Order: sequence, then structure tokens, then C-alpha cells
Amino acid sequence: MVATAASGTSVASITVNTGTPQSRLQNVVDFRFGMFNHFNLGTFTDEEWAAGGQSPSLFAPAQVDCGQWADAAAAAGMTFGVLTTKHHDGFALWPTAFGSQNVANSGYTQDIVRSYVDAFRSRGMRVGLYFSVWDRTHTVQGYGGYHVSDPSESIEPSDLTYTLGQIRELLTNYGAIDFFITDGYAWQMGQRNISIQAVRELVHSLQPNCILIDHGGLSTPWLGDAIYFEEPLGIRSPAGNTLASVQGQTISNGWFWHPSTPYEGLMSTNDIVGHLADLEPKYTTFLLNCPPNRDGRLDANVVARLAEVGATWRPNESRPALPAQPLRV
Repeated sequence: MVATAASGTSVASITVNTGTPQSRLQNVVDFRFGMFNHFNLGTFTDEEWAAGGQSPSLFAPAQVDCGQWADAAAAAGMTFGVLTTKHHDGFALWPTAFGSQNVANSGYTQDIVRSYVDAFRSRGMRVGLYFSVWDRTHTVQGYGGYHVSDPSESIEPSDLTYTLGQIRELLTNYGAIDFFITDGYAWQMGQRNISIQAVRELVHSLQPNCILIDHGGLSTPWLGDAIYFEEPLGIRSPAGNTLASVQGQTISNGWFWHPSTPYEGLMSTNDIVGHLADLEPKYTTFLLNCPPNRDGRLDANVVARLAEVGATWRPNESRPALPAQPLRV
């Protein structure tokens, strides 16, 4: 059974379960293949991690064509997309009421989160949101954590209010969110100053069926509902894995688009399909980053590569159901 995308591309339909933690984690592994879109201030400053405190006016795409991204995802056989709503620099792709570092004060004032979720849903796909807890503009960061050596930059009570306020906006204003992926969290500041319990309770109170995931791999598996492996760091789903997981990799030369990106090589079709063949039996969904350029579009070679993948790959329907998962509370 298939659902037809707005472009005419067929997208495999997914039975989305609600109710029990086990059934929601079954959803994670049944999604199998998704698109990660790193698009933020770093796209325009040629930085993988944009510095904090830069002018939001630097973010100035002429347009943002989320429909093109979603069409390319559908053509590849992907079932969902994940957008970097805020990266470590703190620039928000939605008009947040918390701080001024957001699209409302940029060179492109449209709500990109809204455009994104609408585009992917209209093509029969699910949506996830990435959110960096580490915020280098608002200085939500832990002293002694990664890239922070100033002891005056410690977590304050107002930082919790700020962080939870932004999470509340994202999980209140954009409909059902299937994944909420945090980053710049445990590995940067620990999980106590910005309470993981407060984050978890807020996410699950607003979106009971949303899967919370943190960039921690197996080092802190209890932080989220499912595990995230960041492949470019050498962190991969291990042989024999039976924990519901997601593995992230990028199709090009960085998480964000750079001026050199169109001239660099991409992951080959065989490599992408090979990743899927390896990860599916390990109950690990493959999240492939495809960074939009400064025109708010995917480069033509990326679109072509994804179409090649879609013509080659088919889901492994013989995989057994997800084994019983440990309960995280």
C-alpha cells in the first residue's frame, strides 16, 4: 500500500502505532530511511558550527523551497524528514518569542519550520525536529563543557526557562512531531543543569507519541527513548544491535552546505543502499543529511543521487519485529 506524494512520487505508507512505548519504538525502526536537513546560519557563514552572537541578517536566502526537499526525499523512498530548527549558535528557524536570534529578524522572515512540516506532510511523510540545547548566543552552556572555558558562563535558572519555552513552542505550534532530537546537551553541559527530567516530561506531556532522542550514542542511552549514532564521529550501530536506533550520516562534505559542496563528491548510490542493507537488520533507521544551499534548494546532483537510490532500494520486509525494549523512565 502506498501514499502518493504531491509530485506524483510514491511513498511507502507506514502504519504508525500509538499507545505503548514498545509500539512507538517499533515506529522508529519502521521509518527505516529519512532525510536530515542542516539549514541554518552556518549555511551562510561557511561554518559547521556558526559562532554565537552573529547578526541574524546574515541568514538571507532568496527563497526556501521545502517542497523541493520533500520531493527529493520521496523520490529516494524516504519516509520522514528532520529539520535543524536551531543549531549550536542559537539561530532559530521559527519566530520564537524567546530572544531575537531568529528568522523574524533575519534577511528571510518566513517561518521555515512551518514550511517544512507542511511540505513533508503534504507528500505523505512524517516529520522530526532537531534542537540544540547548547545555545552560544544566549549562552546556554556549561562551564567546563565543550568549547566553554569561562567560569562565568554557567547555567542559570533563566536558561531553563528559555530552553523549555522554545521546546514548548516547537511541540505546540506545528502539529504531531514524530521525533524530537536534541544535541549539544549531555556531551556539552551534562544532563542536570538543564534537567533531562524536565525536558522529557515536557516533550511527553505535549506530544505523548513523540520519540525523544539525544546525540549520545551508547554512552548515555537512557537520555532518550531511542539511540542516536553519529557516523562521521565513528559512532555506528554495532553488530547484533537490537535497540531501536537512528544512525546519522551526511551525503556531502559537511553537515551544512559550503561553497565547495557542489564540487565535492557525494556518497554513491551503492554506499547509501549498502548502509540501508547493513542497518535495517540492526533495527537502525538511516538518517541521511542533505544540506540545502543558499538558494534554499538542494543541489541538482543531490536530487539526482536520491532519485537513483529510490530506483534501487526497497525495504527489507522480512526483518522480524523489534525485540522487547528496555523501559526508560
